[in-house]
Amino acid sequence: MSYELRLQDEPKLPARAADSVAVISAALRRAARQSRVPVSIVSGGGGFKARRIDRIVIRIVVSAFVVLFLLPTLLSGLYLFAIASDIYETEVRFVVRNGEKSPIDSLGMLSSLAQAGQFKDAYVIAKYIKSHSIIADLEKRIGLRERFTGRDGIDFLSRLREDATIEEFHDYWQRRVAVEVDNRSGSVILQVYAFTAQDAHDIAAAIVDLSEELVNNLTNRARNEALENSKKELDRAQVRVAEITAQFQAARNTLGILDADTEAEAAVKLGGEIRSQLVEYRQSYDILKDTLADDAPTVRILRAQISSLEKQLQDLQNSIGGYVPDGVTLADAKQRFDQISIEQKVAREIYVSAFAKYEAARAKLDITQVYLDVFLEPMVPQSALYPRRFLIWSAILIGSLAVWGGVFGGVVLVRDHWAR
Repeated sequence: MSYELRLQDEPKLPARAADSVAVISAALRRAARQSRVPVSIVSGGGGFKARRIDRIVIRIVVSAFVVLFLLPTLLSGLYLFAIASDIYETEVRFVVRNGEKSPIDSLGMLSSLAQAGQFKDAYVIAKYIKSHSIIADLEKRIGLRERFTGRDGIDFLSRLREDATIEEFHDYWQRRVAVEVDNRSGSVILQVYAFTAQDAHDIAAAIVDLSEELVNNLTNRARNEALENSKKELDRAQVRVAEITAQFQAARNTLGILDADTEAEAAVKLGGEIRSQLVEYRQSYDILKDTLADDAPTVRILRAQISSLEKQLQDLQNSIGGYVPDGVTLADAKQRFDQISIEQKVAREIYVSAFAKYEAARAKLDITQVYLDVFLEPMVPQSALYPRRFLIWSAILIGSLAVWGGVFGGVVLVRDHWAR
């Protein structure tokens, strides 16, 4: 209100002067608005002299464009299209089999592949292919190191150094081979990458051969251990049979009995016959003693025969229930023979079982029960699949452009913040 009063108190300007003031005021307002509007960092800003920060921003943006976009794109394009070596791929697929081959089964991959042993062998092979051991085995068989160091045309980034250590070679090998096990079928999928088509084929074929040798060596080792264990068991059974046989023979020699059962049966039969005769003689004696004198020859003869039969019967009873050589009864001898016979029968059964196991283990050594059934043979590739030059270069180009764009946007935001 006071400002309006002061304006009213001031003397009025002429109309021409008032128009001049209005024009100047409008020009100043336009200049103020234009100064607040963000200016182009390339042109230096709508006719005004480029400020110092604009010059710094321009240098940052141009440098970032060269470093983050131009150089990566040009260098990667130069390497990919002029220097990078061709890489050939060979793929092999196989399964671990037990028993005889079946052509239908090799294509159909039937349910027999689900056996735990075959899956175990497949995983063992997969570990072996990625290990130090196969590098040493391939070096002996096909000269693996030479195929990655001595071939012409291998670029400096892809080549293995000639003085590379075994650890460096192992790391390098991880990029030249890929292997996986199909959990559904148990098949092993092998991919080999080399710088010539023939090398890719030769390495893949050698890996298959070495893998088959590996599983067979492991199987043969288990078979040899089984054979050795069965031979020890057979030897123990054989020694036991010999010991029981010796005990049986010693008992026969000591007791003077070949067969306790036969001896007992004969003794019982003889005892029956003696008793039968003794009864007859006693009956005759009872009849004659009433009619003849005691000293009659017939009576004396009958009395002597009765006495002889009684003595024979007593001796026989003593041999059965009494004592035989070494103070052992026939009953005790029979029990001893029965015990030895049972031990002998058990020992013979154990020996027969051990002998059968030994023969089975020995027969397995002559049979190749484990083998690799290759249903996708290694082929010599006709063309290189890697590197995928245009795809990789396009990805680098887009990525570099995206990075530079992010830097550009960040610089613009910082510049606008400072400009306020």
